Amino acid sequence: MDLCDGPPTPEPRSMRVVKPSPTPRNSRILNRTPPYVSTPTHLTWQWAPFLNNTSTTSGSPSVFSQKSSHPPNRDTGPKTFKYGSKIIRCSFQKIKRKKKRNSRITFKNNDTWLSKPKVDLPLNHLDPDNHISLPISSKLVELEENQVEKLQTLVDYPHNIKDPKQKKNLDLEVEVQNKTSEVIFLNPATKQTDGNNDIQFLSDAISQPEPTPLISLLESPCEIKLSENFDFEDPVTWPLINDKFRKFIVEHGPKLETYKNYNFPLDETSRHFHEKWLFRTLPNGEEVRRACISLGFNNWKKLNPKISDHEKSPSHKESVFKWKEFEKRLHGGKTIDCTLQNAIKSEKEKWKAILKILFDVILFCAKNNLALRGTDERIGKPNCGIFLSTLELLSHYNPILAKHIEEVNAKNNVISYFSPQIQNEIISLLGKSTREKLLNRVKESKYYSVMFDCTPDVSHKEQMSQVLRYVYISNGTVSVEETFIDFMESHEKTGEGLSLEIIEKLNKDDLKLSNCRGQSYDNASNMSGKYKGVKTRIMQINNLAVYVPCNAHSLNLVGDDAAKVCVRMITFFDTVQQIFIFFSSSTSRWTTLMKCINISLKCTSATRWSAKQDSVSALKRNLKNVYNVLKEMSENPKLPKEVILGATNLLKHLDFNFFCLLDLWNEILTTINRVNLALQKKSLTIDSATKMVKGLILSVQTMRNEGIEKTIEFSKVIANDLGIKANFSDKRKRKVKKLDFEIIEDNVQVLSQQNEFKKDIFEVYDRILTELSNRFENMSEINENFGFLYGSSLTNHSMDYIQKCAADLSLKYKTDLNSSDFISEIKDFKSQAFSLLPDLRAATPLALLQLITTYSLRAEYPNVEIALRIFLTLPITVATCERSFSKLKLIKNYLRSTMGQDRISDMAILSIEHTVVNTLDINKLIEDFAGKKARKIAI
Repeated sequence: MDLCDGPPTPEPRSMRVVKPSPTPRNSRILNRTPPYVSTPTHLTWQWAPFLNNTSTTSGSPSVFSQKSSHPPNRDTGPKTFKYGSKIIRCSFQKIKRKKKRNSRITFKNNDTWLSKPKVDLPLNHLDPDNHISLPISSKLVELEENQVEKLQTLVDYPHNIKDPKQKKNLDLEVEVQNKTSEVIFLNPATKQTDGNNDIQFLSDAISQPEPTPLISLLESPCEIKLSENFDFEDPVTWPLINDKFRKFIVEHGPKLETYKNYNFPLDETSRHFHEKWLFRTLPNGEEVRRACISLGFNNWKKLNPKISDHEKSPSHKESVFKWKEFEKRLHGGKTIDCTLQNAIKSEKEKWKAILKILFDVILFCAKNNLALRGTDERIGKPNCGIFLSTLELLSHYNPILAKHIEEVNAKNNVISYFSPQIQNEIISLLGKSTREKLLNRVKESKYYSVMFDCTPDVSHKEQMSQVLRYVYISNGTVSVEETFIDFMESHEKTGEGLSLEIIEKLNKDDLKLSNCRGQSYDNASNMSGKYKGVKTRIMQINNLAVYVPCNAHSLNLVGDDAAKVCVRMITFFDTVQQIFIFFSSSTSRWTTLMKCINISLKCTSATRWSAKQDSVSALKRNLKNVYNVLKEMSENPKLPKEVILGATNLLKHLDFNFFCLLDLWNEILTTINRVNLALQKKSLTIDSATKMVKGLILSVQTMRNEGIEKTIEFSKVIANDLGIKANFSDKRKRKVKKLDFEIIEDNVQVLSQQNEFKKDIFEVYDRILTELSNRFENMSEINENFGFLYGSSLTNHSMDYIQKCAADLSLKYKTDLNSSDFISEIKDFKSQAFSLLPDLRAATPLALLQLITTYSLRAEYPNVEIALRIFLTLPITVATCERSFSKLKLIKNYLRSTMGQDRISDMAILSIEHTVVNTLDINKLIEDFAGKKARKIAI
């Protein structure tokens, strides 16, 4: 059918497509929709005559494919026909030929006049003259009885409706989805008042699936929507051409393709369409593309001269002129409904701009751990909260937001999207999108490690932090990521209960436990227990989930054990803490101290080893000033007695022994703290951590070998400046009572105070070295398994040793590595790495993986690449979990102690993973939010 022969040029009566007639205002039946009937606006067709093989005199294709040349008699009964994807059931009656046109269907067949058929299934409207017709390309196929059984719809024509207008406007239709036997209703049915002729729905034997998703070409509550069967390139599937669809056709234009050397299908007479008809040959030999030709015409023997005659006809030229004129007005915004379209567009842009501001303000508050709500929910009022106050501030520079706030304050029933419920929904949408994006990264990487740690919050609930470690490859760049996923409230304390909660959370996140290659927790017995700990229970399910204890926590335990090795050390740290308490417990004493020192004193901590280092370091720098302030307070009679006694007591502990310990522990703690901070980096790998621990062991061993001579010299200088004896005070020798039978006194050798001090110090060094060797043994073992993948190992070791290590590793990871392929790959990779990396000796596993990614060598060395990814995935510490606890204290503080669990997790992930949040598509999130909150506004 010609694209341009649409509504501008009327078609013959027998081929005319009737436009839907509007719904009468007084039709109460049509305006009533039963609550049990869904009302999607699908494409609906007009009444269609379903006749036997009746052809037009103009030589158009047969409208029906039934073989009989005459319509059925009256007693034939109703028949079921398939019209495209529609199933129609109707019956016909043969009548005498008459000139009367009222209530008749006219076809160009001299032998048959048909009246309006008696229809068992009412379809759509008639035109005012009750004429019914089909497009020229329509076909009707009669179905056999066995095909009708499942398609039979129990719908009776409501003959009791008296109003003829209501009969004509009764709108009910069924559609066969995907040409199967499943039938659904598309438009609302009308329930009769007498109860005798109720419109029944589908039989119980026929299923009622969900409607097929639609392509929203024309978006309006009153528009016709097109089903998936609609094909813009095929006019046969086009719906009735109304104003909306005409606008759509003009905007997109016809598909102009040359179809050169295209094999067009043959028809029953072995004829086919030829591409020459797509062009019009001018007298000078030039060819012009015919825009009105489509592939919907199949009567090929009539192409000549039909096409030429049609192109020269006035109706065609007038239609083309109207088409181009309408296209020009449409693109220029001069159509009749342009004002309405501009108003709709303006309203749409307004709400998009407002929602964009709401999303940005909520993200700003979440990233900075700010509370959104205040005591008043009205914008512009005092104490309305940060969220509403920020919106009010932005409205001073945004006219759209200012106008919206003015409307909200002026009226009570205006949709504002400022309510706490909307805030929570936006936070939930942002948090869910961020979490899904992070989990998708983990799934793409396949291998991951889990890190969990627990802490009580301000409302005394146990919060478990979930962090995943994985190798992320993006745009040719390799990085090791540790991402926060969630806070979950834990109700268990045992290893069994905690392991079940962890496994349940991984299943909820759709993460396969079989892909887990590492797990890291603190050193608590319920987590790292050998028999009933969480790590043991998870390894029983997946033995490849290697347990790596938190190295930072292990290093804290090393220092903590060393600080408790003897009474002298316990007394030293207690004195340091008492000095801080003495000054910090009074504002006047703290003010007096701060006038004399530059760096304030720090408090020690039982769990954070770095706090001990800060405390000892600050006291050593200000030792002389602290001693002088204490001495002045002890000699000032105007001060309270408890202050004088406290200062005097502390001065007794600040002796030569304390000065020596202060210098020694400052050196030990500084060395340990450097390694401790380095171990907490996200991107740190096991090879680097192992080198740091080995370096720490070497440093402590060096300090032990050097002795305490330098410390004694430093302490003597400090003691002489302060007027204190520069030696170790002798202890009174304890007298032992002799028994009556004891005659000779034993000559017991007693160590001097300096040697006693040396003995205690060496005991500290030995405890540190022993704990470092024991607690980091597991990490050293893992490093040895993957050690051949270092650049230094590839350079220094022989190929036999490297291949032996590769065979041992592939034996452990049978499901990930192929032993024979891995051995051959590592040999070739060593040679390639020498040529591609000039400094291969210093290359880390991360650098080698980057090399494979940069040069796209994954297909050539897949097993090497997998081994490097597994090694880099293994965790080092749970410091990321500890950092999330800092955010938890900022988000859920004593003012927001009743915050829900979901909101805590969403606010935390928006604050912690803010770099990922910045990559979210806010426009798409606004569309998702609008889809979920579709109210009275068209977004």
